[in-house]
Amino acid sequence: MLLISREYPPFVGGGIGTYTVRMARALAGQGHEPVVVTVGDCDGPVVERDGSIRVVRLPFLDYVESQPEWTAPRASILASPSGPACHAAFWAFHHESVLAMQLREHLPWLLDEFRPDVIEAPDTGALLWFVLNERRLGRGPLHELGEQGPPVVVHLHSPTAWIEELQGGPEPGRASCELRSMERDVIRWADGIACPSHALAEWTQRWEPNAVGKIRVTPYPLGEPGEPPAVERPEIAALFVGRMERRKGFDTLVRAVAQLSDDGPTICVAGRDTFDWVAGHHFGQAALDEHGAGVAERFELLGELEPTALSVQRQRCAIALVPSPNDNFPNTCMEAMAAGQIVVAARAGGMAEMVEDGVSGVLFEPGDAGDLASSIRRITTMSVVEREQMARAASERMRAFCDDSRVVMQRLEHAHGLRPKTPAAAPAREVGVITFEAIDDEAQAALTDALRADPTIDAVVPWFGRWGPDGCELVPFSTPSREHLELLVDHPGPIAIDRTHWEEIEPSVPAGTASAILRALVVRGSSVAVLPELVIGGSAPDGVQAPGEPLVQRLSNGRRAASHLDKARSALKLAREQEHEALKQRDEARRERETAWSEAEKARAVLAEIRSSRAYKLAERLSKLRRRLSGDSLQ
Repeated sequence: MLLISREYPPFVGGGIGTYTVRMARALAGQGHEPVVVTVGDCDGPVVERDGSIRVVRLPFLDYVESQPEWTAPRASILASPSGPACHAAFWAFHHESVLAMQLREHLPWLLDEFRPDVIEAPDTGALLWFVLNERRLGRGPLHELGEQGPPVVVHLHSPTAWIEELQGGPEPGRASCELRSMERDVIRWADGIACPSHALAEWTQRWEPNAVGKIRVTPYPLGEPGEPPAVERPEIAALFVGRMERRKGFDTLVRAVAQLSDDGPTICVAGRDTFDWVAGHHFGQAALDEHGAGVAERFELLGELEPTALSVQRQRCAIALVPSPNDNFPNTCMEAMAAGQIVVAARAGGMAEMVEDGVSGVLFEPGDAGDLASSIRRITTMSVVEREQMARAASERMRAFCDDSRVVMQRLEHAHGLRPKTPAAAPAREVGVITFEAIDDEAQAALTDALRADPTIDAVVPWFGRWGPDGCELVPFSTPSREHLELLVDHPGPIAIDRTHWEEIEPSVPAGTASAILRALVVRGSSVAVLPELVIGGSAPDGVQAPGEPLVQRLSNGRRAASHLDKARSALKLAREQEHEALKQRDEARRERETAWSEAEKARAVLAEIRSSRAYKLAERLSKLRRRLSGDSLQ
């Protein structure tokens, strides 16, 4: 299995990284040969070994002191032939789109080198968008392999549209809108979909009907849990692990604590506060401020914790709080139950599938602070024996439900039943190319071939070059659709369209730009595809002096970012040199002091030796005698 994830040690960000590590180890533990494709501080593919797991690292960002530099794609990527497109996608789409483009670029080598039986990537970030878009347009190695190639599985973790729904509204900006559209595309185009909870599977099928019949629900693997934990806890404290935000239910938790008496448990919070893009402030602090200092004092804010420190807190706290109004299959709940904590969770999402109410934990109504407060009181008033019994049941439940061998068997059974979905070409299809400026025969042929490769697509458009304030810029977009009309930007690019389809809609299409035609197409429900490797346009208008180099890229931003990075590196290098020189001078000064002390010690030793000699004592007596004879007073 080829497991694709931006998150993998040492660059682990959250739940997707945790899943990737555990799934790779679970596969290896069952005798399989997983290959993880992730990011690295490199300028080309690098293959490493993590035990029995092969790890392929692809370029994505530059790193300064092991921290990612998010101002632009990696300098080597910008300097490559794909640099202009990667730079444009970095700013127009989500930043991870650059990694998605690197996957498309290196896929032929990955397939040839590792010959995977299945390819898997998360929905988050749409890492498979360029690979799957290429296949549906009858291009690339997956199309060439056809049904002999590996099926492609999208693993549902947390679609952006789902997160924004839970957060109370969509994040503003074109990049977020494009990301929602692209994540929906990969779900639509994948051969199969894996999902750890029935709750998210049902939401996804409502959001994207093409997912119906493709989803297999299998929980996350737990990993090696070790020996069953001790269920005794030294104090009845409660632990909340995660970001302080609406979708994690932190506001419900604060309201519940406000309803508890002063002898209620201390609430330990392991996680960071997050900025609420809807309200315009930090969510956790605002929730605490709303209820005053008395409530805030009952929270112990620990910040983000490393795994070892988090394990210490789990051993300290008898209760684990998972108040998310909905969640996929939270690792926090899995890990708490496996560790023998008593989980109090909302009766929603994957939590309701993990916790058996009253047996292996306690469930409360989502968003109901009063019910959450009652559930916490229920646990704190239990006897020690009752708490130990529930904690032991939680550990046994999770170790059985998320057993590695069981999860691996179900996932491979699902994958082996899939077949790659490659379109049946329609070479006799009549295609027309509507142009708004001259394009060459090669570009027209590329658009025509792409449209003939899949008869379910009604029109194909390329990425296009447009003259802007900084010269030529590349204007990319994902899949135009009536759900995202805001993605239809003005451009003079060509459109390849099915002639029969065009004849049907031409009378109702207003004259004007390509954007007007695209708008009419998608409003009508037509399927429009994008050919991102084809860039058309970008010549300077008559009488306009071209600033800078005539590249199909907004170079100014890229150069400013690269310049910023170079300056940061130069400043870091200079600081290191100055630090090295200061250390050198300090060492020299120390050596000089040591030499002076050594010489002084030698002088003192010589003096002491002289003073102890018979000659010195005789000279001292003679001196005293002379002074007495001369009348000097001796003290």
